[in-house]
Order: sequence, then C-alpha cells, then structure tokens
Amino acid sequence: MKEVKTAWQKPNMLITIVLSLIMVVALGTFISRIMEYNDLKKEKEILQREIKACKEEIAALEYEYDSPMDDEYIESVAKDKLGLINPNEIVVVNEVIE
Repeated sequence: MKEVKTAWQKPNMLITIVLSLIMVVALGTFISRIMEYNDLKKEKEILQREIKACKEEIAALEYEYDSPMDDEYIESVAKDKLGLINPNEIVVVNEVIE
C-alpha cells in the first residue's frame, strides 16, 4: 500500500530541515566564538606577562636612576659596564685556549 503524503506532512519536513540548518549554523558560530575566546585569553596572558616584565624593568631603572651618584657608584659602573681599571690594579685574563 502506497502512503500518500498529505499537505500537512510536507511542511513539517521543510520546517525540520530549516530548523536543522539553523541549529548547524548556530553550533558552528558558537564553536568558532569559543575558539576565538580561547585565542584571546592566551594572548591576554602573554600580554600580562610582558606588562609584568616591563614594570619590573621600570622599577629596576628607577632604582638605578634614584640611587646616589657617589664616587664609589661611578667607579663600579665604570668597571662593570665599561671595563675600566684603576692605575694600580692588575688585569688578569682568564681565557682558555683550545
């Protein structure tokens, strides 16, 4: 026996297909937004670490800037950063030749 589709059954199938397509599009959009959110969250963490490192560097530079400029400090900077020595000092080079 052949079943005849009534006018009532055809719109139900169409509505089901349309609703299914809407659900698929909504699910795809939802998943892409979650992925975008996770990417932004990772980027935020990276930027926060960079901000923290910059703040630490600023604090170190401010400490160096605010430190007194006495002769001892100037001498230590000249020795450490410029490699200068006093006239009465002896330079010892510790270099291994292979």
